[in-house]
Amino acid sequence: MSSAMNNFMFLNFLFAALFVAQNASAQKKEEHSPDEMCLVATITGVGGPPPHAGKAQSGVFVQYGDIENGCDSVRLQFDAGRGTLIRLSQIKTKKRPGFVTPQSLDALFITHAHSDHTSSLPDIITTRWVLSKNDGQFSSAPPPAGNYSPLPVICPGTSCGVVKRATHMWDREEIPSRAKADYRTTRPKADIRKFKTRKDESQIVWESGDVVVSAIAVPHIKDSVGYLVSTPAGRICISGDTALSVNLVKLCDKADFLIQDSVHPVIKSVYENPPANTDPKFVEIIKSVYQKHTDPADLDIFSGVVANIVMTHMTPAVGAGGFQGIPLIPYLNKDNPNRKKGPLNSEDFCQVLKAGGYKGGQYLAVDLMKIKLVNGKATVSSPEKSPGTNCIDILKPQN
Repeated sequence: MSSAMNNFMFLNFLFAALFVAQNASAQKKEEHSPDEMCLVATITGVGGPPPHAGKAQSGVFVQYGDIENGCDSVRLQFDAGRGTLIRLSQIKTKKRPGFVTPQSLDALFITHAHSDHTSSLPDIITTRWVLSKNDGQFSSAPPPAGNYSPLPVICPGTSCGVVKRATHMWDREEIPSRAKADYRTTRPKADIRKFKTRKDESQIVWESGDVVVSAIAVPHIKDSVGYLVSTPAGRICISGDTALSVNLVKLCDKADFLIQDSVHPVIKSVYENPPANTDPKFVEIIKSVYQKHTDPADLDIFSGVVANIVMTHMTPAVGAGGFQGIPLIPYLNKDNPNRKKGPLNSEDFCQVLKAGGYKGGQYLAVDLMKIKLVNGKATVSSPEKSPGTNCIDILKPQN
């Protein structure tokens, strides 16, 4: 056999060996055991409709991946109230540009159609379009932002109408002008993935690889749902807004964390004994607010079901001295004569949850609070200089 043929065969063998080695390496890298994977949830907002103390409105950002990539293979946003995009830009990542952008989201999930859970939808959908400069016009020289693809938005029933109409306010001015300036042939829109709510059973509404998202109907307004994110690294349940829900108990079984909207019982005290000359219709409104959310005193039904509860979307907000113009402080001190006078505080919410008898980890959310699950262990951290979030620390006697 000639020397040239020998060299050719050797090169072929070498390339084949390299190919097998690379494939084996890639497969090894893709196949992770559960203890190498991690799940992270960051609170992007705890606020409700009234603006208060710089709090963004409701939202939770969830990431899943392996420890090497910073738990960042999958990016999901649940709800998008006021300020969501600003909060996402404050979440640091290993990937460029170093924070979370709207074009990097894999999907967005809506719990219900109220504005304090959806008001950032137009911002996220349109900014994703604006920053993704390539819609196919520039295939020979794609910019770093990459091709434009509409954001998948998973929404229950009638709530999808809010998503569909999200960018209509800019139909005549901004969208045509930007399309012309950037030689665009597309327009901003969502990839709407509507599902029908089921009253008494959960359903899978999205999945990708190891990540499965399930939903179940909860009592708040029409087509309201709670979500469960299931991964090998752990399970996180997100209530959305809801009255106390047996459905949620079923959905969240064996969850590591439940991120639960919470209404303080002082609201009940106000409508049961309103100030003199209060409009009766207004009293009914306050009663409805209380009855459509969950009192932490009732969360003991999750004992043995959920390992930890994080109270969020607090009503009234922590630091609020009044609610819809009605002073709260006299009611707070009447219900609990030992409390220091002043607006609602973290202790007020933590005391209610503890007194209710829930047996498990107890936390009060702040914006950008982070929950991380790795190797079966959970860590909860808060932004620098923010108030504490663990109710054990919050309720410790102050020296």
